[in-house]
Amino acid sequence: MPYIGNNLATQFQAFATQTITGDGSTGYTLDKAVTNGKELLVYINNVKQEEGASKAYTATGTTITFSEAVASGDSCYLVYLGSAVGTISPSDASVGSAQITNDTLVMPNKLDMNGKELILDADADTSIEASTDDTIVIDTAGTEQMRINSDGDLLIGKTARDQGVVGCQFRTDGIGAFTADASSPFRINRLSSHGTIMSIQKDGTVLGSLGSQSTGFFLDGENLHAGIRFAGTNWIPRRSSADIDNTIALGSSSLRFDDAFITNGVTTGSDQNEKQNIESLTAKELNVAKKLSALFKTYKWKDAVAEKGDKARTHTGIIAQEIQSAFSAEGLDASNYGMFMSDTWTNEKGEEQTRLGVRYPELFSFIFSSIEARLTALESK
Repeated sequence: MPYIGNNLATQFQAFATQTITGDGSTGYTLDKAVTNGKELLVYINNVKQEEGASKAYTATGTTITFSEAVASGDSCYLVYLGSAVGTISPSDASVGSAQITNDTLVMPNKLDMNGKELILDADADTSIEASTDDTIVIDTAGTEQMRINSDGDLLIGKTARDQGVVGCQFRTDGIGAFTADASSPFRINRLSSHGTIMSIQKDGTVLGSLGSQSTGFFLDGENLHAGIRFAGTNWIPRRSSADIDNTIALGSSSLRFDDAFITNGVTTGSDQNEKQNIESLTAKELNVAKKLSALFKTYKWKDAVAEKGDKARTHTGIIAQEIQSAFSAEGLDASNYGMFMSDTWTNEKGEEQTRLGVRYPELFSFIFSSIEARLTALESK
């Protein structure tokens, strides 16, 4: 019959088929499972067979059973009525969006983009593309905003690892880097309540934390370690995540601060309610104080001379070992007095090291006691 238009394809779908060669038995295995024999058309030597228990065959699952044995060499041809397979592929460029149903598209296996761009919005300026090998680029409004490079790094606002360029980078080696121009590059914010804002850990063990409370920002060390809170114009010492009094030292005997630049004098606790065993100096202590008043000398620090040579400045003070000797001469132990300090530690070479020191406010108070006693004695004559 004649027609107008392109030649018609003979078919786009066909039913699945199977050919079985008889071997003299009645039971054979099907390529596809069926519910019953009515899902099959069966031909033996081109003669259609009738389905049914009292007829030519029955079938269920993957087994077909004939009422009579199929002779060896006979051809048994099966058509699966419930299984259609594609036979002809649509011609190139013949399928578009209009031919795809407006529903969720489920991929049967994988979608090979092969470097093509996946457009995500109506004006085609937001997309995901992988035109560079082993790199995924995300564009919005026609501008690259983010990429995952061949090392697995996530880069936001930049195209390569470069802390000199504004943007963020999250690297597979665990390093995160943030760069901003004339602005804070890293901000963390806790909502609703005060508490820890950042936990600092080593191998899963907390070593310290940064946080906030109603009276200021704090920096805490691990349990039983020193910390500090910044409250208004005050620095408040902390320990074990709490403010604490009369416990934290500034520096240590082996790691000292150099100079302290202070407008007003250092306030030292001197409340009578916090003291006991309040007594005047004994005769021996007055003798020591008298000796100490004559022991002040000038000197230069060795490390200053090593650094500055002849330009190292001269200082005035007392020698801790001479204080110790003055007490010993009167049968007293200098280490029992707060003016005298002796600290021992192990240095970075594993060697034991001892350093003697002096608390000058207490030393001067001790010496002033002897001066007052001597003035009183003179006045009584």
